[in-house]
Amino acid sequence: MKIAIIGLGMRISGVWRHLHATAGGRMTLVGFADPAPAVGLGELAKAGLAPGQGFTDHRTMLAALKPDAVLIGSPNHVHLEHIRDALAAGCRVFTEKPVVISPEDTWAAAELIRDAGPDRVQVGLVLRSSPFFRAVSAHIGRIGRLVSMEANEHLPPAHGGFLMRDWRRKRAWSGSHILEKCCHDIDLYQALCGRVSKAASFGGRSIFTPENARLAGDGRYREWWTGWQGTDEVFASDGDILDHQVAILETERGVRISFHANNHAADRQRRWLICGVEGLIEGDFANPVLRVRQVYQEPEGIDLGTGTAHHYGADEAMGRDLATCWLDGVPFPVPAKAALEAGLACMAIDQAQRTGTIVDASVWMRTLDGILP
Repeated sequence: MKIAIIGLGMRISGVWRHLHATAGGRMTLVGFADPAPAVGLGELAKAGLAPGQGFTDHRTMLAALKPDAVLIGSPNHVHLEHIRDALAAGCRVFTEKPVVISPEDTWAAAELIRDAGPDRVQVGLVLRSSPFFRAVSAHIGRIGRLVSMEANEHLPPAHGGFLMRDWRRKRAWSGSHILEKCCHDIDLYQALCGRVSKAASFGGRSIFTPENARLAGDGRYREWWTGWQGTDEVFASDGDILDHQVAILETERGVRISFHANNHAADRQRRWLICGVEGLIEGDFANPVLRVRQVYQEPEGIDLGTGTAHHYGADEAMGRDLATCWLDGVPFPVPAKAALEAGLACMAIDQAQRTGTIVDASVWMRTLDGILP
């Protein structure tokens, strides 16, 4: 199977590395398209993987190499164009999340996916493949009807510094922080609790600002490489994403969720507390033990068999999932429509924050249903 990459960044180089490790020689990277700087080339070299032929234009690459499948790691605002062209060239498509950055592009992407067939497009919501999520899914039935959930995603300062220097710092390119980074989380909440129907949100830029520039002397804020349109500024960045945000959500199943994102936390966390009528589930993605407790029963620890590896062991698992999907026809853990739904929920959260209103996300969800049942 011939594989090509559009947008050879750090993230997509890792996807190919894990996919290649699983494929057992049944896949070959024949080339990539990236105008500059293709920062993932260094990662491929470290892993001893050949990048294939390089191009600056993706259409030229598709015509010249005729790949069977394409991995898309370009900035979010050009995903739709790259998905459209790859599908038109007859390729299967894996795209990094989020699929697109606006409701209008969501409808266009839904039409492309509907016409090509939903099984031809896979989306890198990698946490669906994590041991943590799979364990929660296996035990969620033990706590009865779900009622409420509280969750967070707290990033360490080095990660926040990267976001303020990378192309992800601008909404025009990324969509927003909630959409670019936290669609992982919203997707999982919706998989367990139902689609978001109402959203309220507050947030701002209170950390990565000029008055906190005294912190910039710590080199760890710049330890992550940036790619296309990167900047060296951390606390005086020209970015317009938020550095902290909270959201209150209600789903179609009547589950209420509170979510807290912070890009400069002293402790890294991705913590969940899910309450059902008959019990609760509590844990953190980086903690190898999940806690399950039924009402009036002693708590039980579920060993996840994972620790603090990058994406909590999910990267390797997604490589296996994508390989078996493309090579053996096994369904991928993330339905393409669910990835679009996660994006819409994040867009509703952002609209609620910008307007100071409660946003009815069900209108967008019904529009998507009409295009992609």
